[in-house]
Amino acid sequence: MTKKTRQIGMALILALVLALIPAAPAFAEDGGFADVAEDAWYAEEVAWAVENNITDGVGGNRFDPAGEVNRAQVVTFLWRMAGEPAPTATETFSDVEAGSWYEAAVQWAVENGITRGTGGTQFSPFVTCDRAMCLTLLYRMEGSPLDEIASAAPVEIGEDSSLEEWGTYLVQQMIQGIRDSGALLDVEEGAYYELPAFWGALNGILTEDNTSVTDEGVRLRPTDPCVRAEMVSFLYQTRQMEDAANAPSLEEYGPITIPVPKEYYELVYRTSYAIGDDEDGIIVTYSEKASRDAAEAMGQDPDETGAGELFSIGRVSEEEAEKLRREDLGFAEVFAKDGNGKYYVYYHPTDVRFVRETTEQMQADQEQWTALNEWAWNQVRDGILQNSEGLTAVE
Repeated sequence: MTKKTRQIGMALILALVLALIPAAPAFAEDGGFADVAEDAWYAEEVAWAVENNITDGVGGNRFDPAGEVNRAQVVTFLWRMAGEPAPTATETFSDVEAGSWYEAAVQWAVENGITRGTGGTQFSPFVTCDRAMCLTLLYRMEGSPLDEIASAAPVEIGEDSSLEEWGTYLVQQMIQGIRDSGALLDVEEGAYYELPAFWGALNGILTEDNTSVTDEGVRLRPTDPCVRAEMVSFLYQTRQMEDAANAPSLEEYGPITIPVPKEYYELVYRTSYAIGDDEDGIIVTYSEKASRDAAEAMGQDPDETGAGELFSIGRVSEEEAEKLRREDLGFAEVFAKDGNGKYYVYYHPTDVRFVRETTEQMQADQEQWTALNEWAWNQVRDGILQNSEGLTAVE
């Protein structure tokens, strides 16, 4: 099963049209529910929810896609999506039964600022949750990402503006653009769910399938009861957003593509070398940026000392590849070949200089250095093979 999902995002700002964005790869199973047709718009979402233990249906081989969700169910869905973390809080509400299937989820939600209940000591677990509240609870689980930016003073951009200032400026402009356009027809300015609705629109959480789209604009239908198919769709789209945000950066150097995990992107320094398509030599070297910076601060040339080098990728002829393999050098591993008879070598420096200006800095940064080496040794080669077209592994 494959499909394309019409997502309501930047189009709210630009011409107020919907952009066609390919959905993530479909799941093979649909959960096996008798009331979930294979071609239902929510079939893929339901399959994902079942596979990730967010729901197993309502019993009797049914998912009940049109069933209205209540507050207990919604916080339980969120809790399961978060990995069912054990809450540390012990206080609860007078209407939350001890030992109930939703007790831990409610405690976790309160502990993490997702909900404060419905007043007094009441949580109202079996009250139907409308669409505005469902989206708001999900938004809070994601850390209420627009709140701080929306409440900040307007940012003015100039030649010396930082990337962070540019980011804040652009988001503020998008928020104001949605307000000015009135594209979200039934979302009133200042409503408690206004920013969650904007967040949902800008990040593809709201889609043409789970939200009403007309020629005039988009209707959130905030006070309508949220049904199970819609709630699962909100969760699914949020996970796709998270996965996209956390995806590695794919850095291309001619025939090779190196995926760099998001957490390491700012920690590494790249040195690429200009070699022709048919030439042999080192293609790129990755180093720890902090080591290079420390070497320079100490008056050393990091390129000469090899400060913080993690690995290099090079290209050699078949003859040279055979020579390297016969010599069985510990610092050079032939790991891939292309269709033109060229081989690719992973070089790890034999005398790495983990440079810092003081012993205290060395100790403080040891964890970072260890993590980078773990990535360099155990993930880079497989990552290149998985992301570089035309390369095959060499045993």
